[in-house]
Amino acid sequence: MSLYAPRVAIGKICVRRLADGRVELGFRDAAGEQIVPDIRYVPADPPVGVWFRSSEVIVRPPPTP
Repeated sequence: MSLYAPRVAIGKICVRRLADGRVELGFRDAAGEQIVPDIRYVPADPPVGVWFRSSEVIVRPPPTP
């Protein structure tokens, strides 16, 4: 992808802390649909410096103008 290629926002990453201390990850697409992956929880006490991953999410491209 070129640095000068047009960019289109497809959504936002969303997170929330649950009552048990875990953090839940999700994605809100450009149409406002909330999408949550199967693997979406970060433990309440994650080790320092460790990256966590979710499972994949499938999003539709935004409509063309």
